[in-house]
Amino acid sequence: MRIQHQYSRAIWPLSILLVLLLAAGCATAPTFSAADTAKVDRLLDLVKERLDVAPEVARTKWNTKAPVEDLPRERQIIDGVAKGAGQYGLDPQVAGAFFQGQIEASKTVQNALHAEWAAKKQPPFEKVADLGKDIRPVLDRLTPAMMRALADALPVLQQSGGRALLEAQVKTVLAKAPGGEAAVREAVAPLLRVSREPGVFTKDP
Repeated sequence: MRIQHQYSRAIWPLSILLVLLLAAGCATAPTFSAADTAKVDRLLDLVKERLDVAPEVARTKWNTKAPVEDLPRERQIIDGVAKGAGQYGLDPQVAGAFFQGQIEASKTVQNALHAEWAAKKQPPFEKVADLGKDIRPVLDRLTPAMMRALADALPVLQQSGGRALLEAQVKTVLAKAPGGEAAVREAVAPLLRVSREPGVFTKDP
């Protein structure tokens, strides 16, 4: 009986510790409402919509033999979103980094397609969109929508567990995005940097 009593006394503190740890885990477990998830999905939907334009950009540049990279145009986009970030309650650096990611993702798609077409000696396409008249207006329309969606989604991503939510929704919403995993990784990287793991807050340096 004495041995059993001593054993019970030894186990009791461990049992309390286990209960406390489980309670702490439940208390900090991230929970997101349907509205929270919808905000993240809306942003990712727009990321995909922008990526969907990239193959058409690639075809146009292939026909005109224009380079994939257009640094003056990229600078114009980044400067524009940084300047207008305040209208949406966004930090200019966060907005700029997000759109830089979208640009890099688009270039990933275009470069992959151009490499594929070069390998099979693809002739000029019979019909392509006009970069200035057809494509850029679509991208320009997406920009303010993405700014609003980014402003709505950031508070969700910066909650504990926001990164896990983002990663889960990326697998669903961007599963069939042009460019595959490589392009998606570029597009989502800025969001991962500002999202939060349980108990950890990370942001751009």
